[in-house]
Amino acid sequence: CYSRKMGDPPMTLFERIREDKRQQKIDGRPLGAKYFAMLRDLYRSDSDPLAALKAKDPNQQVDRRLMKAMVLAKRKRPDRSEMVTYFTSAQEPPNQTEFVGCAKFFLDLKLGAHPQLNIALDAMRWMVRFDLRSLIPDDFAYLVEKIDKALVASFKRASESKTENKVFVDLNRRLLGLVLNLDDMDKIDLGSIAPECHDALNRVVSSSAIGMTIFGHAVAVVVNYGL
Repeated sequence: CYSRKMGDPPMTLFERIREDKRQQKIDGRPLGAKYFAMLRDLYRSDSDPLAALKAKDPNQQVDRRLMKAMVLAKRKRPDRSEMVTYFTSAQEPPNQTEFVGCAKFFLDLKLGAHPQLNIALDAMRWMVRFDLRSLIPDDFAYLVEKIDKALVASFKRASESKTENKVFVDLNRRLLGLVLNLDDMDKIDLGSIAPECHDALNRVVSSSAIGMTIFGHAVAVVVNYGL
């Protein structure tokens, strides 16, 4: 993104910062957090999901409660509690504009922080409840990588508390279905890797990081023992 020329007049990121700092000395205009947020949005790669996700209909209404929650979540000291309330209590599926706003909120969550991981999981349960993968498939596709990472983080946290793989799979089956083929997953018996499930096992472990994380050891068993 550093070499792309964007804006009016077109400039690279470094050219624009240099010019804006020169102008700042003339008019005293501060280059604060809003300025750098603007630069981030302007120069973000087109392959970045945050840049690719766009509301298609500017006339679509946004639920007032959701709008308030988003405003609170974007404050300097974010309050994400209202977004959690929305995810856990929404009675209707979002329209495309609402989904884009929620998706960008989800993508901004830091999964290494346990409270934010919990919020990500609440958001994923909301996606499952309204089958948003089927309802808004094109936009949902931008979230799959982040969902995969959230599932891996959740699995690692469960492993630290000595939760068995099978228990994790049983408890999180619907969430896993956001990235894994459940029919294939159901064919795999973690206790006994039978030859008839090898194809399903291969598809599951090659489909995602969470598939490899949970079922990768089963592939090792198949390879090591020639099952």
